[in-house]
Order: sequence, then C-alpha cells, then structure tokens
Amino acid sequence: MSKITDDQIRTEMEELVRKVDLETVTTKEFIKMLSKKLKVNLLKKRKFIKKNITEILDAMDDSDEIDCLDDEVEETDHDEGEKGPKIKKRKRKSTDSSSSSNPFNAPKDLSPPLASFLGKKKLSRPQVIKSLWVYIKEHNLQNPENKREIILDDKMQGVFGVDRFSMFKMAKYISAHIHPFKPYSAENEDDLQNSGDKKKKKKNEGRKKAKLTEAAKNAIMPAYRLSDKLVKVVGTDVLSRQLVTKKLWEYIKEHDLQNPEDKREIICDDALKKVMEGRRTVTMFSMNKYISPHLIEKVDRIMLQPDDL
Repeated sequence: MSKITDDQIRTEMEELVRKVDLETVTTKEFIKMLSKKLKVNLLKKRKFIKKNITEILDAMDDSDEIDCLDDEVEETDHDEGEKGPKIKKRKRKSTDSSSSSNPFNAPKDLSPPLASFLGKKKLSRPQVIKSLWVYIKEHNLQNPENKREIILDDKMQGVFGVDRFSMFKMAKYISAHIHPFKPYSAENEDDLQNSGDKKKKKKNEGRKKAKLTEAAKNAIMPAYRLSDKLVKVVGTDVLSRQLVTKKLWEYIKEHDLQNPEDKREIICDDALKKVMEGRRTVTMFSMNKYISPHLIEKVDRIMLQPDDL
C-alpha cells in the first residue's frame, strides 16, 4: 500500500469533520474513524490531526452562516444590554485571497453586478460576506424592528433584484453572484423548501437509526459509581461512561457554558470546575480525560436508574 500523504489526510479530515458530532466525539475516536476510512493507523499523526482539526473548524467559522449568526448575536446583545462574562475574542484566520493552503478562502469570479458593486472581479466568499456587512452597517440597512432583516438600498437592489431579505436568505442570493453562480429567487423557494423537507426527513431517519445503535451500545457498556463532585453535575450516582458524557453535555447546554465565540471551548462554572481539576475552561476534545478519575468503581448494571438503561 502506498504511503498516505499529509494532503490526503487533510482532505479526508475536511470531509469527516462535517459528518461527525463534534460535541461528543473525542480526538481519539476521530483518529480511529479517520484511520478506518484511510485504512491506515494514524495514531502517530495525532499532533498533526489535532492542529488541522482546529484549522478546519476555524475555516468553517468563516462561512456565511456563521458570520450572519455572529452579527445577529452581536446586535441582540448590544440592543438588550446583556452583560455576560467577558470572553477574549478569538482571532480568526487570515482571509487573504493569496493563501492557497486554505480552500475555503480561495478567490472566485464574481458576477458583473457584484464585481461592480464591490470594485473587485475576484474575492473569496468570506471577503464578499465581510464587505457586504460593512456596507450594510455603514448605511444602516438592518430593519430596526428586526435586525435579522436587511432592507436593500438602490445599489444593493441593482445587484440582487429584491428590496429586502433576511440575513439567512442573503447567503442564497450571494451564491448566485459567486462562481459557480447557483441561481436563486424567491419564486423557487417552495421547490427548495420541498427539497429541504425531504433532506430533513432523511436526516431524521438517520438519527433514529443512530439512536438505536447507541441504545445497543449502552446495553453492554459497564456502569460506574461516580464521585460526589461528578454526581452534583450529572444528577445521579451510577452511570456508564457514555451516559456520563451525555449528561455532561445536557448540563453544559442547560447552563449555557459554551464560549459563544468558540463553541469548542467550555467555560466551567463552580460545579464543573471541581470535576475538571479546577480549570476555568476545557475543550470538547480534552474534557473527557478529566472524567476518568471520577469513575470510582465498576458496579452491576442493575444499579442504573431505569431511565438510564
């Protein structure tokens, strides 16, 4: 078998990252899945894989959907005067179009109307999104009654052919002006919705199947007596390791402990700090290693609560 190159590993990683549940999968499990796909043991490439996971997720953060959501959160927080914990904002990767190492930031041909509007014939998608948002903010085009809605001025109407769209629909209109120029109009929204419903149904069926598989795994997973510190977080004293992870994520989401600037980072409250060796923050990839000391001893599965079987 020929040697697997770093470029081949990176390419497969970019595909796999979009398929796995990053909230629950560990680095070790991710490497196993990647090894199985490439049919080679990649444990020796652990450092390379961890570094590239971060780079890939950073690049995904530059997508139009994330940018739109970031703007929405920023506007909402500003309007409502929320005073949450001060979190240092993560620096994004450079979106310099000259960078050939990041396929997400590759410059693409723009339609003549958009090229004329932005003054550039080629830009990366993140650069287009950023430039449009700068224009929208400068010209105060967000609906003051609903910040998610953009009210287009004459110049933008000349590009997109509509008088308004939501920040989420905006991505579809932009796609029509960036190579390969995917056409979109409000008239075909019903067709897109029907197509989306079919995809959603298929996705839900896949999730149900996955839950059945998970239930089968839970049936053979050993149960553990938990430390008092972990019990205060998960709410029960006997669980399998897999269910501990599930309960921890329920706790994290219920108490809104994910860093809004980087969802991979968990900001520990007082109870979670005691489980995570006093750390103020942990990542979704490092979190599991702090759980092991709190699995005190194996016990008979009959000690599990009925709801956890």
